Amino acid sequence: MTLNRFIVIGFAMGLMCLMCGPLSSKPRIIFDTDMDSDFDDAGALAVLHALADKGECEILAVVHSTSTAWSVGVIDAINTYYHRGDLPIGARKRTDNDNRSSYAEKIAKDTSRFKHNVTDWNHRDVTQAKVLYKSILSKQNDQSTTIVTVGPYLNLLDLLNDPEAVALIRKKVKLLSIMGGHFNPPGHTEWNISQKGRYDDGPKAGKAVIERWPTPVMWSDVHIGVRLPTGKRLQYTAQDNPVREAYRLALHNKWRDHASWDQSAVLFAVRGLRDYWLACTTGWPVMYQDQDGNWATDWLASPDSNHAYLKLKKGSAELAKIIDDLMIAPPTMPTLSSVKDGPHKKKCGAAGDVGQRTKTTADSVAFPGIDWEETAPEAQGVDPAKLESAVEFLKKNAPHDGVKRLVIVRNGRIIWKGDQANRRQCVYSVTKAFTSTAHGLLIDDGKCTLDTLAKDCNPKLAQHYPTVTLRHLATMTSGIDGVGGSYDCDAEGRCDENALVDPLPPFFAPGTKFQYWDEATQQYGFVLTKIAGRSLPDLLQRLILGPIGIQEVGWRTDATRKVLNWTGGLEITAIDLARFGHLFLNRGRWNGNQLISAEWVDTATSVQVPPSIPDALPTSNRKGSGVYGYHWWPNGTRPDGTLRWQHAPHGTYGRSGHNNNDLFVLPAWNMVIVRLGLDERKSSGGFPITNETYSEFFKRVGEAILDPIVEGDRRVWRPLMVNFRGPAASETDDDPNPFLDYRLQVTFRGPSGQKYNVAGFFDGDGYGDGSGNVWRVRFTPDQSGTWHYKTSFRQGDKVAISLDPNEGKPIALDGKADSFEVAPRNPKAPGYLKWGRLEYVGKHYLKFKDGPYWIRGGTDSPENLLAYDGFDNTPPSHRYAAHAEDWRPGDPDWDAGKGRAIIGILNYLAAKRVNSIYFLTMNIGGDGGDVWPWVGSPNPKGSPRNDNLHFDISKLNQWETVFAHAQRKGILLHFVLNEAEKPNKQELDNGELDTERKLYYRELIARFGHHLALEWNLCEEYNIGFDLGHDRVRRFADYVKAVDPYDHPITVHSARDPIEALQFTFGDERFSLTSIQLGQRKIDSLTEQFREATAKAGRPLPVSMDEFTIDKGQEKGHIPVDDAKRWRKEKLWPTYLSGGNIEFILGDLLKTDSFKTPERDKLWDYVWYARRFMEENLPFWEMEPADELLTGAATITATQNRGRQRYEIGAQVFA
Repeated sequence: MTLNRFIVIGFAMGLMCLMCGPLSSKPRIIFDTDMDSDFDDAGALAVLHALADKGECEILAVVHSTSTAWSVGVIDAINTYYHRGDLPIGARKRTDNDNRSSYAEKIAKDTSRFKHNVTDWNHRDVTQAKVLYKSILSKQNDQSTTIVTVGPYLNLLDLLNDPEAVALIRKKVKLLSIMGGHFNPPGHTEWNISQKGRYDDGPKAGKAVIERWPTPVMWSDVHIGVRLPTGKRLQYTAQDNPVREAYRLALHNKWRDHASWDQSAVLFAVRGLRDYWLACTTGWPVMYQDQDGNWATDWLASPDSNHAYLKLKKGSAELAKIIDDLMIAPPTMPTLSSVKDGPHKKKCGAAGDVGQRTKTTADSVAFPGIDWEETAPEAQGVDPAKLESAVEFLKKNAPHDGVKRLVIVRNGRIIWKGDQANRRQCVYSVTKAFTSTAHGLLIDDGKCTLDTLAKDCNPKLAQHYPTVTLRHLATMTSGIDGVGGSYDCDAEGRCDENALVDPLPPFFAPGTKFQYWDEATQQYGFVLTKIAGRSLPDLLQRLILGPIGIQEVGWRTDATRKVLNWTGGLEITAIDLARFGHLFLNRGRWNGNQLISAEWVDTATSVQVPPSIPDALPTSNRKGSGVYGYHWWPNGTRPDGTLRWQHAPHGTYGRSGHNNNDLFVLPAWNMVIVRLGLDERKSSGGFPITNETYSEFFKRVGEAILDPIVEGDRRVWRPLMVNFRGPAASETDDDPNPFLDYRLQVTFRGPSGQKYNVAGFFDGDGYGDGSGNVWRVRFTPDQSGTWHYKTSFRQGDKVAISLDPNEGKPIALDGKADSFEVAPRNPKAPGYLKWGRLEYVGKHYLKFKDGPYWIRGGTDSPENLLAYDGFDNTPPSHRYAAHAEDWRPGDPDWDAGKGRAIIGILNYLAAKRVNSIYFLTMNIGGDGGDVWPWVGSPNPKGSPRNDNLHFDISKLNQWETVFAHAQRKGILLHFVLNEAEKPNKQELDNGELDTERKLYYRELIARFGHHLALEWNLCEEYNIGFDLGHDRVRRFADYVKAVDPYDHPITVHSARDPIEALQFTFGDERFSLTSIQLGQRKIDSLTEQFREATAKAGRPLPVSMDEFTIDKGQEKGHIPVDDAKRWRKEKLWPTYLSGGNIEFILGDLLKTDSFKTPERDKLWDYVWYARRFMEENLPFWEMEPADELLTGAATITATQNRGRQRYEIGAQVFA
């Protein structure tokens, strides 16, 4: 054979270009295989699919080249497994069926298991190979297609004998990657070429390819594959993986590695040489018959040709692992757009099969491939020295396994790994999270619900447990017993066992208590297995573990040795367990594929056992009340009011197992932490790692995180907190003062373009200590979707109080920007969290943004509510002892009980449907002199020497705990910012608007303005003592309005003649409601006067009666007296039926220590009955008083004679 020299040179240059891999941005592959006698063909097709899943190539078609009819069934099964069941299949159909394959027929016929359509080449969707080749090539761009041939070259011979096909090859094909030959060393036979005893055309085809193929050819000879043994790890892939089945059948269940002949040709075709191979590009291949008549190959040094062959460059073990990793890589779920129309399209989710999940949009988080990406901590925004310090702390406080199997992942990348992170071990009760995940998959597939009765799947439960549901089993509240006794063995030696045994009578009625009990979880796993109709490990491997890259796990049996241990039998590495955590961190989504519903992840990892459900075993160290989900441990509030891990960020959850095996998911930090060990047993010098140890570890890890962190439930109307690590300071520092000389502002931009410029604040260490480097912004989003934020952080003299955005100089955190997603609101959220922000809407009533109009029915006493002895640095004017009993397990608390009484007040008032509470935030120089937000002990009578520029961080955090609970309970926060007395008004800036007052306003707004239902009352009785005057009040309102991004209602309280005192606010957009002191004036007529006057001014205001009394003969008429009946008749109904709102000032004023005296208890009931009547029966927000329509009105004797009220809308009379 003689080749034109210029053509040969062109081929050589083309080969060199092709080999500088990758071959192109995305090679387009036709795969030509025999898929019969040997089984590396199946492995090669798996490698090709894995590379396509990675986006490295596109598969155009698969063609079959020999006479085994069932081989196309194997091809279709493999394509279907990788979600490409619509790929065209071609075959060189013959009249015979030479079935020499050890695996083809069995796989091809098992359509129920492998879910494919095609079984043999008689299927209508299987095209003649040459016809398919020509059809596919004709549609491709020039020089764009690569053919990979790994079997006899019979299809290629057919093409070369067809001039039209040869023309297409010349135009469309850029490379033929071919497995075959024996060039290194030469002179030996190779089956694809010789085909001895099987295909007479085999040698003819080989010679034709060598002599007539018109494009560059790269040979991967038999010597390559022998040095790359792979496949043994397929045994750990899913049971319905047909590639695994091909190897299992061919190896007769004796798992071992096998040569990668065909895989090497695929790998080169897609990735080129890289550092994997060397190429011999000089010379050409030849075929000849040896003395026995067998066809052998050799490689001649000259002349040069369009052929080359591969030599190994990378170490064979390394390259074998690359191939092996691709072979066992789980299939990637398809996008909807990738499911093409056509006769070969697959139906998903058929009866009896768990349907595939739909792909969602990808986000920016990284996901590991075969291996995790490992980066330096600082590359992921983590201070390496502080992280190392945190790890060292854990090491010192852990038993002998220390941090050997510790893995820390942030943003999908490993930033810390122990030297035994790849060691597989039993993780005991961490298994339970996997078992509950199987439950989630079955719910997603419609096979069961949380309320499915367990007895329906295990009749043995019917006698003692007829009402136990899967929810009970998922939450350890079933009461199931199987061996009796207690968790840690009783006097008779009876213990809980991880065994599926016949049930005994229950410990307690289902759902009434929590008891951590392995026998119950074994029943849970057994029932789920029955529902699934397959083993749970197989279900999980197919739908979860395989797709996220976990291949090698083990499952032990339970104590009976008859069934799998679904409660504590999983064996896994820390590295792989981190993958499972990363899946949950991303709410069930993996690299764009929703493997399990986000709803399941969210509910399973949140509290499902409320604190009100008691622990059945008070001495157990596995108490779940308030902190157990569906076999996960959320960082919930325990019955004593404390968090499981006090210093973990909001939303943290975990799963723990015996022997100090722990998995933690920290969504706020985008982090997964795994610590495994075998070191809890005392007999070997071990001990348990406590929650307190982990809490301190989390605190230290948190201190290492450098970038902003968004904490909170990312839903509409749920408060979020963005944490920054900024300049270190102390709450008492003067130069610079962290409250005054720094200014953190964060601009949030919502999905519709709305903007909120939110003030931030210095928060010490973030846990209440006054020293640290934590700076925060609290924000409440009002729309679902993507929110963006950007920081302004500036330093300068008094920069905090300046409204000039360019004041001071930018430092540290300035310009930080990021985004986060917000989910829709929860219409069942507690209190005001379901309705959103309470707003002024141009009517006489405020309205919730996503909820109803609002009528106030609140309490005005005690105005020094915050003078509570449970608050730090606060005179103990109030103890609220009568309300300590109203605190409920799981309610917030601090310092082992100090918060319970004031939290109990809110519980009591909410139970009585009281929806507003009035309080001063500063009364120095006023009545009481016992409330202030600043550090130290100021002169309570007021003094210019008082320090009003440094704030008490721990106290303000305690206030926030109370305020947040009030919002959850449906109680509006009526902030009153100043007292009536002259010394109080002059305590800040001598009564003016300057540094102290501005900073005071800013700090309160920054810390508490995120709450949904609040009002800013600028001053109580602004016009007596030291009369602030209209202009001062307006300036105060201007500043509050400028700093408050949410435009909460602003008002001011007055004394003397209410209309005259407050008329200056009518029609003024600064003011959005009233706060009226009326003494014993007629409440109904005054309400109507205010409605009429404010409406006439063009801005109808909600009218709120905040301070009034009844005449019971008391010496001073302004002193209140409790009388529920007269309050109801003379104040409550007249106010409501005149279109107003009301708060009651109680008889003992500042000394009010209980809200539930008999008289007050009746009062709150009366208020609720009246308010409920208005809310449930009247369109009150559209109504107007119409007393003139009444005739024959009766009167009652009271402070003043007054007639009945009539309330109407148009001509409709309602009351």
